[in-house]
Amino acid sequence: MRGLPDSEGVYRYVKERDAWQPLPSFTPKDLVEGCNFVYFRNLMCVPCRVFDLKFPDVVSSYSCRCTFTVVTCGFYKRLCMSRAAKEAFSAFRVSEGPTLYVAIVREGRPEKEAIMVGNPSIAELRSYLYRTLRLRACRSTS
Repeated sequence: MRGLPDSEGVYRYVKERDAWQPLPSFTPKDLVEGCNFVYFRNLMCVPCRVFDLKFPDVVSSYSCRCTFTVVTCGFYKRLCMSRAAKEAFSAFRVSEGPTLYVAIVREGRPEKEAIMVGNPSIAELRSYLYRTLRLRACRSTS
């Protein structure tokens, strides 16, 4: 997986192109059917920058099951030049970072949701997602 986008905005990961595609807007209505993994981050947030280093492993672990979206502001919605990102922070009621939001969507509505704030280890994140959503990581192909 390529690195995270380095500018403010909302981006969806396109696995086939190994690229982040910008989105013009993002609200809960924009979640896709199945598993959605949304990472809310801030460029001036030290814990976010630490989690950024782990995020490629998270994408590798769950990309067979989940659609990944990253919402990036400079510093929450207070210091955010991207209207789409600012509105997404508001729509999902995110005020701490990093925030990980995972939802299983069925028939257009979240059936199950999990929210984790902070900087978990990969093992803690996997355990939490399994306990909360019964979401397992992808099997390794190596």
